[in-house]
Amino acid sequence: MARDLLRSPRFWPFLLLQACGALADNLYKNALAVLIVGQAGGAGPVLVAAAGGVFILPFLLFSAPAGALADRFDKARLVRLAKLAELLLMLAGAGALVWRNPAALLLVLFGLGAQAAFFGPIKYAIVPELLASEAVPAATGWIEATTFLAILIGTVAGAALMAAPAAVWIVGGTGVVLAALGLAAARLLPALAAATPESACERGIRHQTRALFVAAYERPDIWAAILGLSWFWAVGAVFVTEFPVLAQRVFGAGADLVALLLAAFALGVGAGSVATGRLAQGGVQGGVGLWPVPWALLTMALLSGDFALVTHRFGLVPGARTVRQVLASFAGWHLFADLFLLAASGGVVSVLLYAVLQRAPASRRARMIAANNVLNAAFMVVVALALMGLHALGLAPSAIFAVLAALALAVALVAFRALFAARHTAAIMR
Repeated sequence: MARDLLRSPRFWPFLLLQACGALADNLYKNALAVLIVGQAGGAGPVLVAAAGGVFILPFLLFSAPAGALADRFDKARLVRLAKLAELLLMLAGAGALVWRNPAALLLVLFGLGAQAAFFGPIKYAIVPELLASEAVPAATGWIEATTFLAILIGTVAGAALMAAPAAVWIVGGTGVVLAALGLAAARLLPALAAATPESACERGIRHQTRALFVAAYERPDIWAAILGLSWFWAVGAVFVTEFPVLAQRVFGAGADLVALLLAAFALGVGAGSVATGRLAQGGVQGGVGLWPVPWALLTMALLSGDFALVTHRFGLVPGARTVRQVLASFAGWHLFADLFLLAASGGVVSVLLYAVLQRAPASRRARMIAANNVLNAAFMVVVALALMGLHALGLAPSAIFAVLAALALAVALVAFRALFAARHTAAIMR
């Protein structure tokens, strides 16, 4: 079944183009971060944080109108327009890298964020229109897996390629090639029917965003899915943000350990996503249901706590360690097993909750996903601010992971309670 899905002319071009986009975005972002740190000296970390804000801001600003457009027009046509915009931005980004112009680099980064914000609601809303309903969970699993793999490759390659001769030419050219490949794949998508929603054109971003959340809140299942997905992205943001700190302060290691931690996390999400997609092949309602979600959240909480304990034990023995030394110990394998299984549990949560959003009525499906994107971005901003505060208080990475574990446990208990309440309500209505 998986082989048939990956060979489907209605799916593989979309899978390819979205992976190319994620890879190009992360390649550019991380190359830009290396360039900023190298040129800005002591102000580098602050500017890198600002660059992250420049990329995430468009998701808060433009997700609402993006959802309205995706619900109103042919999504395949919108994908082609988004990929054309990405190609133009990558051409501009290549020029900005070659000229090493900070203002142009940040402007292109903002443009890529805006392009990603407009593509975001389409990314999951188009799948039920491309495929039969029973294939949607598996397709979503593959999208999640390839997205995280692309993020991993782009993150590592963006930093590594900047150490090569003619680095800016290589990174800029690679970004342009990936964008062109994505546009070519987009041209293979079939035309889709345009929806005619009842209220897709509210005026003003503020009004559109408010309307998104009002509509999402009116559907308890959709609102719960949005909260769960935002929590998943928040947990991911904590781990990915703390990896460099963990490598430096606890292990005395460098970028090679950070890359390995990222690889374990990305591969875990991919494995969990693909496996869940295959198990839920018949759909969330007729297949595995939503009961795995609170159990997966509980697993994430317990593994976060165990991860905190293992990192604390490593911190008790000071001194620099190489990747080989970390992997030569049982504690090192314990650490990576925790990380892989935690990320795999996150993949379970992600696929099953995205399936809830994909069951929304076609006339407002993209707007529900847009509401999710806005809240995801807001959670990630809160995570960044919270981590800044916790580090300012002097908390070690292990203590931060312990705080995360406590919060994750509370989230899992709330999820259990919500699902039991929904089951009780359904039993009464029968």
